[in-house]
Amino acid sequence: MEKRPIYDEDGDLYCREASRLLSLAYERKLSARESGDLVRHLDLCFMCRNFDSQLKFLHAASQRYRSGGPALDPDPAGE
Repeated sequence: MEKRPIYDEDGDLYCREASRLLSLAYERKLSARESGDLVRHLDLCFMCRNFDSQLKFLHAASQRYRSGGPALDPDPAGE
């Protein structure tokens, strides 16, 4: 299987790699390079910031479910 590049011609992460790192961050501490590259990517990419927000919500909801706490409101502003 051919390995896909993780950086574009400008040296920025592709969204596929950014989303992989966002998920991986819940399993282990990212290296300094991974973390820096991800932060830089998130500064530029609205869609990956949105994915990050969704992951944070799902992680918090699963933590609450495991602890027997109340469900989270996915839209606290009521919109």
